[in-house]
Amino acid sequence: YRLLTRIEGEDVRLFTRNGHDWTEKLPALRESIAKLKITSAWLDGEIVVASENGIPNFQLLQNAFDKQSTEQIAYYLFDLPYYDGHDLRGVPLIARRDLLKSILNKKKSDAVHYSETFEVPAHDIVTSACRLGLEGVIGKRKDAPYSAGRSRDWIKLKCTHRQEFVIGGFTDPKGS
Repeated sequence: YRLLTRIEGEDVRLFTRNGHDWTEKLPALRESIAKLKITSAWLDGEIVVASENGIPNFQLLQNAFDKQSTEQIAYYLFDLPYYDGHDLRGVPLIARRDLLKSILNKKKSDAVHYSETFEVPAHDIVTSACRLGLEGVIGKRKDAPYSAGRSRDWIKLKCTHRQEFVIGGFTDPKGS
């Protein structure tokens, strides 16, 4: 699930992309973020639960919420739209990510991780992601400003190829 975190001093709040406050659903994650001792920021990322072989598993994530056992949830951060009173939304992605990485390198956590960048051709990374059993990957322009939702600056490359279609039929009318 996509998750945004707002940090203002001691107050750490966790929000879904639709704006729902999930702070109470994720007490262990909230505590892990608070231990980072970041004074003021908005963090953007995804929460996952890994399977036994280390691959994110959506069913395990859903089960964690169903069983109210969310301690094993990991938070992978990929963007930093605000930091220490500065609006970074207009700053290029590469600079925001560099700052995010430097912040997280100073403040280690078992639950909060930096989502690494892979500088390889799109085909190679998608092929590798599919071999690992991942859903796909997100590609973003390095110079792009922050966007809370989908934009022309990023693409989602999925592993599964599918089409949706409707099968229709009819019977001859019988006088009605």
